[in-house]
Amino acid sequence: MVKTAAEYQKAYRERKKARDETFLEKERARAKGYRKPILAKTKKDQALIRERNKQYSQKYRDRQKTLKQTQVRSTTITTEAEEKSEEDEHSNVVSSTSSEPVARAKRGQSTLLVKLSFPQKRRNKRKSDALKRVHSKIQRLNGQISSLTRNKNKWAKRCQRISKKIILSAEADGITTAANNEKSLTPKSKTIVELRRDGVSPRKLPKSVVKKLVLSNAILDEIKSSRRANPQQLRRNIATRVISGKILKKYKCVSMVSKKTGISLTELRRHQDKVIEFRKRSRMKAERDQLKAHVVEFIEQDDVSVMMPGKADAKLYEGEKRQIRILTDYMSNIH
Repeated sequence: MVKTAAEYQKAYRERKKARDETFLEKERARAKGYRKPILAKTKKDQALIRERNKQYSQKYRDRQKTLKQTQVRSTTITTEAEEKSEEDEHSNVVSSTSSEPVARAKRGQSTLLVKLSFPQKRRNKRKSDALKRVHSKIQRLNGQISSLTRNKNKWAKRCQRISKKIILSAEADGITTAANNEKSLTPKSKTIVELRRDGVSPRKLPKSVVKKLVLSNAILDEIKSSRRANPQQLRRNIATRVISGKILKKYKCVSMVSKKTGISLTELRRHQDKVIEFRKRSRMKAERDQLKAHVVEFIEQDDVSVMMPGKADAKLYEGEKRQIRILTDYMSNIH
């Protein structure tokens, strides 16, 4: 009959065992190599291994305790039997006048029956059957738990896919829902709606994460309200300059900020620095220069003011030296 590869390998191992002792050492080392240390396993496997080792240790201690008790009992019974036999022999020697049948009868009466109380290893059949039923019931319930868990996960995934399809179809058809009507939502309710739309429960998230999302929605609402309250473009540019910059561009958030706040992409990309400047508009500059020239011409008349002759009386004005002039009378009398 043709042997399989496994049978050939088994026969080879048997031959190696029979003739070489080093083969057994190699096999032991190979088998030990398959064993992973307990710290390299998961926490669940570590707990199972430790529980099993604990049970083995408890069984070993129980066996040792039972064996020790049995040895003590057998030693006690043997000692008592020896003492009694010595007493019988002594009594037989003293009563030498008795006949041989009587002595035999006495010796027959002195025969000891020793009963050793070994522990009962086999359990009661009723208890064994009850234990088997309990174990089988536990296995059956564990199987039911695993199957129900799989079904729960399957239906949860299916429900999530269906809800996502409904939301996408509602957005495509233009149905106005509470989630789409952002004007009627507060920052907190808007955060809850956005999380549930993405399939995340707000209660399962840490409170710090939810608080940060609420803060971002609140800041966006503040920006929109400030733009509505300031229709002038100059005032709107202040908020735009605060929001826009290189950080938004780096993390690709420009389009999202434009969508959430209503600021155009052109405005957000225009401002790159954070310096806010307030420039005053100069109106009627020509008229003011002309008026200033008339005033200077009137004051520099000789009958209105007198020029000081000293060299130290000169003052530097707009990059050139000019002599100081002193009015001849009060301005109320001159003009």
